[in-house]
Amino acid sequence: MFSGLKLSVLTLSERMVSGRTTLRALLFGGLILSAVGTGRAESPAPPPSASTCVKVTGRVRYSLGYDHLVDLVNGCADKVVCEVWTNVNPEKQSVSLDPTQSTSVVTFIGSPAREFTPESTCRYASPR
Repeated sequence: MFSGLKLSVLTLSERMVSGRTTLRALLFGGLILSAVGTGRAESPAPPPSASTCVKVTGRVRYSLGYDHLVDLVNGCADKVVCEVWTNVNPEKQSVSLDPTQSTSVVTFIGSPAREFTPESTCRYASPR
């Protein structure tokens, strides 16, 4: 009777060791698979386009009418060149910005309209 109890304890112990071994094998196999991957070469993420890292906002100031200003802030790591225009003044103005530089472009002086929509396209100054 005592030997049967001992035998079942050994069996339980053996199961625990076997379970740990299985767990270790699964974890090790998972590490190997994650290190090896699927065998496909993943291309690095493309750098952000200049238009996505330049912040463009419009504001109005009043003098003898409404002056339309477009503020640009370069959040890119490289120099950018932007063309700026508005729905009130479609003539494009070109502005160059170094990294972290900001500037304001006056697109209209003395407008009767206090609302306008700034538009822009930006590109990196040197090819990437």
